[in-house]
Parts: sequence; structure tokens; C-alpha cells
Amino acid sequence: MEKIVYALSRKSSESTDVFARRLLSELAERFIGRHAVRLAVAVHDADVAPADRLRIIHRRPAIDAVVSLWVNSSNDHSRIETQLCDYAGTVEGYLVTESEVLQGPESGGPGERTPGMMQIAFLRIPEGLSHERWFSIWRDDHTQVAIQTQSTFVYRQNLVVRPLTVGATDCAAIVEEAFPVEAMTSQHAFYDAVGADDKLERNRQRMFDSSMRFVDLAKIDVLPASEYVW
Repeated sequence: MEKIVYALSRKSSESTDVFARRLLSELAERFIGRHAVRLAVAVHDADVAPADRLRIIHRRPAIDAVVSLWVNSSNDHSRIETQLCDYAGTVEGYLVTESEVLQGPESGGPGERTPGMMQIAFLRIPEGLSHERWFSIWRDDHTQVAIQTQSTFVYRQNLVVRPLTVGATDCAAIVEEAFPVEAMTSQHAFYDAVGADDKLERNRQRMFDSSMRFVDLAKIDVLPASEYVW
């Protein structure tokens, strides 16, 4: 089993609502049982509009949705990309290995929305840092910092094996984290420090200091999204 992650930008002629609606109403029928055994669509829609301040955009055009597919083989990935181009202005694909550090609640049914907000970050390795050292800081050390300082209840770490589409933006890892709905507008909720200002400052500073060791903040892309799983 292999996992493919696609970063999609909507067509300039299409509204955000129409883009999201088409993805959610059509992709499962096109892919499940044909190209994929599992599908997840994470899209920046009205339900996560309160989290707009958390969105970070460096690549252009900006990422509007992330489509993940679990496939028996990625050999025919070009067929998937051809179909995704029916929906998006740009499609950038990555073959990844997934580590599910925190598993969320079981889905209640095909296409059900994951509670709260899914935050997806596309990471690049800072200049001067070797891949081995970067990986060690991220996976061996930072993982526990992230869990201890945030209110995440889903935490997936996707290490990029290779890009699948020509011209895909450089990317070393794709991180998926689910937060409670309150975290969209409250830093206290985001950093698991409701009602505790001191804890908020400690957690926020600890998370920032840890991230600065392996994240290139000048090139990171972060998408708050609603996630739906089939």
C-alpha cells in the first residue's frame, strides 16, 4: 500500500465554494474502488473561515485543497493526476510514507467530516541542514514537543519519498494535525492552555523554539481545512 498526497489550487474562474463542492461530491465516485482504497479530501471552505489568520502562503498559486489517496501501487499515478486536473488549476503530487502518531476518532461513515480543523503544513529543509539531521530533529525530538504543547487529536507525519508531478514545489514533508474547533480563534485552545496564560506562553514559546530548528519559516505553506474521509 502506498500513499499519495496532492496539493491543489482552484481554477481562477471558480469560487472557493464551487471548488469545494465539486471535490466533495465527485472525487469519491471517481477514485474509490478504481484507483484508491481510501480517500481524504481536505479543503479550505466556509467551515474553517474563522482560521484564515492561520493560513500561510508562500507558493503561488496558493494551495486550496489537499487530496490524499491510499493506493495498491502508485505506478499509474498519471491517471489520477489527469482526473484531478478536471477540478484544479494546478496539481502537485508527492509519494509519501505516513506515520500516524495520533489516530483520531473512527469515521462514522463515508465522507464524514473530521471534527474541528485540520491544519496541513508543507515543510522544506532549511539551508545548511542535512536531511539526516533535519529528520532526526523532526521525528526523534519535535514530535513529542508538538504533542505536549498543542491540542491536536490527529497527528500524521508524511515524509516525502519523491515528487510525482513535473515541476512540483520542493517539499520534504507534509504534516497533518487536527485541532478542536475552538483552536481556530483561540490561541489558548490551540496550545492546550485554556484558562492558563502562563501555560499558553510556555507552550507557544517551546513550540516556536523547537520548530525553528528544522522549519524554514520563509518557505512553509500552511492550510487550515475541513477534512472528509472515504
